[in-house]
Amino acid sequence: MLNSHLLASTVKVVIFLVRKVRSDCTVGTFEKTRGLPPGTVRNPDGRDARSDKKIGTIRKENEDK
Repeated sequence: MLNSHLLASTVKVVIFLVRKVRSDCTVGTFEKTRGLPPGTVRNPDGRDARSDKKIGTIRKENEDK
């Protein structure tokens, strides 16, 4: 049987902090740096967002709705 002290000392907790994406980052750069396939980011109407569209523009469009 394992000692509870030994078990507690061997368990590691990993916390990943997620940062907010810069608003001047483009959709193409965002998809590329995150390893997402092209076309993952969509416009509010469901179509693929242009790769040169900025993340800040997408945020503004989604605020209105």
